[in-house]
Amino acid sequence: MRGSAAQSLYTAMWISLFLIAWEVTARIYSKSFYPPPSIVAARIYYEMVSGHIIVHMVATLARIFLGLGMATLFGVSLGILSSRRIPAGNPFRVAVLASYPIPHTTLIPLLIWFFDVELGKIALITLICLYPIAISTMEWASRTPRSYVEVIKSVGGGSRHILALVTIPSTLPGILTGVRIASSTAYAVSYIAESFVESRGLGYMINYYWHTLDYIGVYASISILALLGVATYGSLYMAERRALRWIYAG
Repeated sequence: MRGSAAQSLYTAMWISLFLIAWEVTARIYSKSFYPPPSIVAARIYYEMVSGHIIVHMVATLARIFLGLGMATLFGVSLGILSSRRIPAGNPFRVAVLASYPIPHTTLIPLLIWFFDVELGKIALITLICLYPIAISTMEWASRTPRSYVEVIKSVGGGSRHILALVTIPSTLPGILTGVRIASSTAYAVSYIAESFVESRGLGYMINYYWHTLDYIGVYASISILALLGVATYGSLYMAERRALRWIYAG
C-alpha cells in the first residue's frame, strides 16, 4: 500500500511540474496556437457545463467500447484458435501474423463502403484493436502447461473442459494485457475514424476546431480525449490487478 501511495504521489508531482512548465512557457511564448493550461481548463469547464461536448463524448465512447468489446470477443477466439498445434500448419496463426503489419487505417474507405459510415468506424476500431488481443492471447495460450491438460484428460475431460479449466485461466493474463493495450489504441483510432467523415465525436471536434483555427478548442478536445483514455486504461489496469491478485501479490 505504501508503494502504491508513493507511486501516486510521484505521478501527481510530475503532472503538476508538467502543467506548471506548460503554463510558464505558454505565458512567455505568448502564441495563439500554444495556450496555457489554465485557459484550456476553463474552456473544458465551459464545454462540459454547456453540454455541447457531452454529445461528442458519448458518441466517441460508444464507438470505442463497442469496437473494443467486439475486438475482445473475436481476438480471444482467434488467439486460442491460432495457438493450436496442427501438423500441416495453423492457418489462423498464419493469417494473424501475415496480416498484422498491414496499415489497417488505410482500409477505412473500404470499411465505410461495406458497412456504411457509422458501422465502418466501429469496424475500423474493432479490426485494429483485435491484433494486440489476438497476438497476446495466442502467445499465452501456446504456453498452456501440458501437464494440466493431461490431468483433465486423465479424469475423462474433453476439449470444452480443457478450454474452461486450463486454457482460459492460464491465458487470462495475456488476454487482460492485450485488452488494456488495445484500449489505448482504440482512442487513437477513434480520432482517425471520426475525422475522416464528418459526424459526431471528439475526433470530429478536434478536426473542426483545427480547420476553424480555434486553438483552445483543439487543446480542450484533445485533453478530454486523453483524459478519457487514461481513465479507461487505469480502470482496466485496476481490474486486471484485482483479477490477477496472485500475480501482483508477489
